[in-house]
Amino acid sequence: MRYSSPLGNPRTVTTSTAKRLADVTRISFPGEEMRSGSHVATSRGLGPLMRDHFFIGPENDMIPPALEMLFREGTEPCSPCVFYGPSGTGKTHLLHGIVALWNDRHPDRTGLRVSAVDFARDLARALDRDERRPFRRRYRGSGLLALDGVEALGSKPAAQEELLQAWDALERRGGRLVVSAQRPPRELSSLTPKLRSHLVGGLSVNLVPPDETTREAVIGHILDAWEVSAAPKAVALLADKLSGTIPQIHADLAHMEDIASRQGPVHIDVPFVERFLQWQADLAPSLSLRDITALTSKYFSLRMGDIRGASRRRSVVRARGIVVYLARQFTKQSYQQIGRYLGDRDHTTILHSYRETERRLADDLGLRDAAADLRRLITAR
Repeated sequence: MRYSSPLGNPRTVTTSTAKRLADVTRISFPGEEMRSGSHVATSRGLGPLMRDHFFIGPENDMIPPALEMLFREGTEPCSPCVFYGPSGTGKTHLLHGIVALWNDRHPDRTGLRVSAVDFARDLARALDRDERRPFRRRYRGSGLLALDGVEALGSKPAAQEELLQAWDALERRGGRLVVSAQRPPRELSSLTPKLRSHLVGGLSVNLVPPDETTREAVIGHILDAWEVSAAPKAVALLADKLSGTIPQIHADLAHMEDIASRQGPVHIDVPFVERFLQWQADLAPSLSLRDITALTSKYFSLRMGDIRGASRRRSVVRARGIVVYLARQFTKQSYQQIGRYLGDRDHTTILHSYRETERRLADDLGLRDAAADLRRLITAR
C-alpha cells in the first residue's frame, strides 16, 4: 500500500502545524481506473483530490489495516470487507481506489466496481433478455467485486441471492468482495437474514467525517492543486469552520475561490476567509433547493416540474445536473435530501449526476458559462 505525508506542497507551515498534520496520511491510487471513472472533473472539480488520493486521519485509523488485510496474499482472504458510514465520508471513492489498486497489482484478475442499483438493473435486464450467462461471467469472473450501497438491494431478494452466489464463486477462486453501506451490517434489516449474516461475519470498518486536522490537510491539498496561495492561518480557520463532508468542503472552497478570483490575483488570508464565512452564514438560511431550481429552470427556459420530474430529455438532464451541482455548492443539503426534492431520486443517482456535471463542465464551454452565470445570480441575491 502506498502511503505518504500530505505535506508535499510549497506552503510554509509552523512546526506545531506540521506535527499535527503528520497524523494524516494519504493513500495514492493508481491513475487508470480513477481517470476512466466518473471522477474526472473540471480544474476546480474533485479530480486532483478525489481521483488519485484518499486522506486518512486518526478518526479513520482502521482503514489502513483493513486495506492491508484485504490485499494480503498467501493467507485466508479478508472477505467480505464492509465499509460503512454516512453519506460523504468517501465510501464510493474508496471503493474506486480499491479497485484501482487491485487492478494495478492483478492485471490478470481484474476488479470490478458497481453500484448495488446497477447490479440489480443488470440482473433484471439479463433475466428479461435471457442472458444470465454473460451476467454471471461478468460478476463471478472478476478477482475483486466492489459493490457500492448494498442497502439498495433491500427490496430485491433475487439480486441478493445472485450476490451471494457471486460471492461463493469469488471465494472459490481466491477473490475478494468489498461492500459499502450507510449503516453497520447487523443494522441492514431490509436485507435477507442470509446475506446480512454473511456480511456480519466479515470485516466491518466504520468511516466517519474528517476531523479538523484531516480537514486542514485536505483543504491545503486542494488549494495547492489549484495553485491558490493561502496563508496557513487562513487554512486553519477554514478547517475549523468548514465542518462538513469532503464534497461539501470542496464545494465551499470552489465557491470561495470563485469569489476571490473576481477581485484580482488570488491570495486567501484570514480577513478574506472571515468575510467569506460571514457571507456564507448570511446566505445559507435564505437559499433553498427551490430557489436554485427556480433560477435554473428560468435560465434554461424549462418548467420546475420538468427538472423535478422523470423527464430524460437531454436539456432537462443537463439542467437537473446543474441544480445538483449548485445545491452542493450553496447549501448544506446532502445527496439524499437533494434526491428527495428532485423527484425522490436515490443517493446514487444524485451522486452520479453531480460527477457527470463536473465532467461536462470540463469540456462544455456553454455549460460552464451557464453555471458561472447562475452562480453570479445566486451571489447577487
